[in-house]
Amino acid sequence: MATLPGMGWDSVAYGAPVQGERRLTLAWVGLPMLILGIVLMALSGPLAFATAGESLTEPFTSPITRTPVDAVMPLHAGRYAVYELTGGTGVADVPRSGEEPPTTIHASQVSVTSSGASPGRSLTVREQTAPRESIGRDTEMFTSAVSFEVPQEGEYRVTVRSDHPVRVMIAPLLGSNLLRPLGVGAALVTVGFLLFVTGVGLVIAGLVMRRPGPVPLVAGTWPVQLPPMTPPPGWYPDPASAAHWRWWDGRAWGPPTAGGPQR
Repeated sequence: MATLPGMGWDSVAYGAPVQGERRLTLAWVGLPMLILGIVLMALSGPLAFATAGESLTEPFTSPITRTPVDAVMPLHAGRYAVYELTGGTGVADVPRSGEEPPTTIHASQVSVTSSGASPGRSLTVREQTAPRESIGRDTEMFTSAVSFEVPQEGEYRVTVRSDHPVRVMIAPLLGSNLLRPLGVGAALVTVGFLLFVTGVGLVIAGLVMRRPGPVPLVAGTWPVQLPPMTPPPGWYPDPASAAHWRWWDGRAWGPPTAGGPQR
């Protein structure tokens, strides 16, 4: 402590609080990020399935026809398949584990050409490799025989030939068309989780840093006056002479005494 000139009191300098507003700002920045992260994670599922749209319902609503097929139909962007009737949905008709229903339609018997923006453009048709996709419609089981990728939404002419008449259905592949929106959903969940974690960290940091603690001394701060501290009554060495003592009655000093304290 230092004595102020012209004052009989001792004083100590305390620094003014610093960076309080900045610490509070951390919490206010983190709170919206936390809320946005929760909302984004909550909406990612519905957004993903909304992105899938009709691709998830078409396999169960697409018309069933009999070969040969030669039709112009509207198709959405995505992966499609020609599903072939391979059996029923009864217990006796379900293939044993590890077995796949046999199909008779091959890629060479299917052609898909654009009849919209780029008429005559042929799409590549591939044999559907294992694992194949099976879809139950009422009491019938359809299995994907061949597949093709539709680059953009539009009208396409699809022809399907076979060695003998067979019931077929042209519809999106559930697996590949479901993975795309799920990928979008996973990305949204990841972004939401990162926002949530960052927001929680900022809120905690802002609240913790607001706790009162030691205040640093800052140049130019004001002094705070404190009451003087006086020693209790008693004998004390005379600062002017090591051989003398003085009596302090709590308010004033007595005369020097050479004999030391009187006991």
